[in-house]
Amino acid sequence: MKIIDSHCHLDRVDLAAFGGSMDSLLAHAKTLSVEEFLCVCI
Repeated sequence: MKIIDSHCHLDRVDLAAFGGSMDSLLAHAKTLSVEEFLCVCI
């Protein structure tokens, strides 16, 4: 099943748990079957 996070705030994520790396966070999300993100902005 394809999972899309349809409301995320990637600009506010504490990346400490991912070694300060957004790439690491996205790779981790992919292991949880999250394939796409939709960042809504104003």
